[in-house]
Amino acid sequence: MFAIVSSPRSSSGLGPWLAAALVAASLGCGGEEDEHAAHAAHGATEPTPLPETSPDARVFFVSPSDGATVVGELVDGKVSVHVEMGAEQLRVMPAGELADGAGHHHIIIDGDPVPRGEAVPANESHIHYGRGQTEADLQLSAGPHTLRLQFADGAHRSYGSALSTLIHVNVAPTNPAPAAAAPVADDTAAEADGADAE
Repeated sequence: MFAIVSSPRSSSGLGPWLAAALVAASLGCGGEEDEHAAHAAHGATEPTPLPETSPDARVFFVSPSDGATVVGELVDGKVSVHVEMGAEQLRVMPAGELADGAGHHHIIIDGDPVPRGEAVPANESHIHYGRGQTEADLQLSAGPHTLRLQFADGAHRSYGSALSTLIHVNVAPTNPAPAAAAPVADDTAAEADGADAE
């Protein structure tokens, strides 16, 4: 820290300027600790807590039911599977707004629930319904699948396994994919075999 001493002999008029410069220098030399504290405080905010939900809240599939076989036309290797999603003691609303007891659905295809407070990824197996939809058509390959309904808040943060449910479905195309062509027999080999028999 600097001490500012005024001298009565200073007749050049530099005294006030020199004093101001020394004050500015002393303020700028507050040490690294002050600088780190300022950087830590700048923009540091507490994470917004996950909105509250009722302990009786739940999500579920209206359709299809667990264990259902879903039959449909195979198009580009996929079958369209219609799903209806339900919620009790929750408000289904578009993403963007954070409110207690509210959020929107996600369907996770062949995957695990997203831990509480983590953002639900957006990819081919994690489908977001951020406009507040309660019905959708999934495109699934033939065979067995698990469909997991995962509820999340307006920022896509999962409410965890408490607001998640799982069903198993079997997807069966009405028009199976064409089988691979059988190998064509070599006619010359067949003729040779026939020649030996004579």
